[in-house]
Amino acid sequence: MTERDANNVLNITIVDDYLNKRQIRTDPPSAYLKRFAEANPDIEKAMASHLIGPLEKSGNWADNYASFLQKRADLVSAELRKRVIARPIDQRGQVVRTDDVDEQTDD
Repeated sequence: MTERDANNVLNITIVDDYLNKRQIRTDPPSAYLKRFAEANPDIEKAMASHLIGPLEKSGNWADNYASFLQKRADLVSAELRKRVIARPIDQRGQVVRTDDVDEQTDD
């Protein structure tokens, strides 16, 4: 996983710096979530409160980062749709931009 992937807003969840550096380290989600689930019988409820679906379906047990991001994006989007007040202008869609480009990095 790249640093950009790790810092994706959908990947930044309930983990603080201490937990990330001392408990998770470079372990895959399947390893650290197993430990966390053993210590917390309410882990599914805790994850749901952070818009992470059932662990069995989230991609985490299979260490599938792309699946995790997509499923979390779906849950975040659904929650946002519940909270946004739709207006007529929203029905027009988004203007297509051809001048919007990714930042260039010196890698």
